[in-house]
Amino acid sequence: LYRIERNGLGNWTPLEIWGEKGEIVWDMKVRNGKAWCTSYIGNHYAAVTTKIDMHFKVSDDGLNWRHVDESHKAVYQGGVSEAGFEFDEKNELWAVLRNEDGDRTGFGSLVAHASAEKPAHWETPRWSSPWRYDSPKLFRHGLDIYMIARRDVRGPFDRGWSWMPFGMRKIFYWVMYSLRPKRTALYRIDKEKKKVLWVLDFPSAGDTAFPSLIKTGPHSWLVANYTSPLRYPNRTWLWGQISPQGTSIYLTELKFEPK
Repeated sequence: LYRIERNGLGNWTPLEIWGEKGEIVWDMKVRNGKAWCTSYIGNHYAAVTTKIDMHFKVSDDGLNWRHVDESHKAVYQGGVSEAGFEFDEKNELWAVLRNEDGDRTGFGSLVAHASAEKPAHWETPRWSSPWRYDSPKLFRHGLDIYMIARRDVRGPFDRGWSWMPFGMRKIFYWVMYSLRPKRTALYRIDKEKKKVLWVLDFPSAGDTAFPSLIKTGPHSWLVANYTSPLRYPNRTWLWGQISPQGTSIYLTELKFEPK
């Protein structure tokens, strides 16, 4: 990873290396006066058994980072990579982990939870949900935690083929996923059951997601996502990746009805 710092108009510091060797930062946000981020290190996309360490870090100034709990650096070890997170009204942490590489829990995704007292001690279910959510971005509205992520229209990702050797199963799942259409979707986290619930799809098709959002009012958000041309809703993710028509960035206004 590299970073630069802006000191003023047209005034930037030289590029400098930061982070740990091989570290990929996924989600970063400022909450409760501090900056937080999830990141991962490991053999992501290896055809063999994957070992990825999921880290959760915090910073007081956005420049100097440390593990939330130095004695508990890896909040999860296995096949997960992208992990979106958010804090609820009790300051408890909720996260959705993409388990694309698979591990002892299966393939798909995991909903993690941690107490306000121990935010680095993530509790996860014994088994992954078979549904995979790419580029998860979590946010809070009122007492609810929502997520925007890529939806596998003809999923689930994990087909339950436990009879197949692990490495072969992983490759088959990846290929099948590539040949299905996708959407960028809004989900709600059921905190009691620790499940992800689909709410609606944003205008999207083919290769899509990587959402970003900003709050514009007490009950409104501006959401950005990229997508293949909307006139081809049933085109596959792979088609979106290789099509010369490319992708476009869309802005959507998301409003919630006041309770």
